[in-house]
Amino acid sequence: MMSAILDRDKLAKVLGVLGSAHAGEIAAAGRTAHLLIREAGTTWQEVLDNSALSPGLRVVPNNEALLRAKLRAENVKLRHEIELLRALEKSPPEWRQPADEDEQIKLCVNWRAYLDDCEREFVISLLGNRRLGRNQAARLWEIVLKTRTIARRIGGIAAA
Repeated sequence: MMSAILDRDKLAKVLGVLGSAHAGEIAAAGRTAHLLIREAGTTWQEVLDNSALSPGLRVVPNNEALLRAKLRAENVKLRHEIELLRALEKSPPEWRQPADEDEQIKLCVNWRAYLDDCEREFVISLLGNRRLGRNQAARLWEIVLKTRTIARRIGGIAAA
C-alpha cells in the first residue's frame, strides 16, 4: 500500500485564502482544502492532531526543499570536520616564514586544520587570486601570525 501524501505547504496556502473578502474565493478554498485532506486519505482530526496520524500517512514538511538544502550543507560541514580531525591526528606541517603573499596563502592552506571555519573559507577563497586588496592582505597576515603562534606552541616551527 502506498502512503498518502499531505502537502502542508499547499494546504497552508489554500487555507490562507479563507481570509479573502470575496465569498467565492473563500468557498473555493474550503473545497480545495477538503479535497487535499480527502485525497491524502486522512481526516481534519488527524491533521490537527499530529500524534494521531494514521500509519500510512506521510506529511510533507513545510519547506521540504529548504530542509533538504540545510541537510546537504550540514553533511558537507561534517565531511570537512572529519577531514580536519584527520589532519590534526597527523604531525603538524612545518612552519616557515613566508616570503610573499603566495607563500602566505600556501602556508595558511597547509595549516587550515588549525583555523576556524571563517578563516579556512577565506584562505581557500584566495587560492589563485593574483592581487589581494589591502584588507584581504591584512586579514591574511593576521592568519599567518595565528599559525605562527600555534606552530610555536606545538613545536612546528622550522629552524631558521
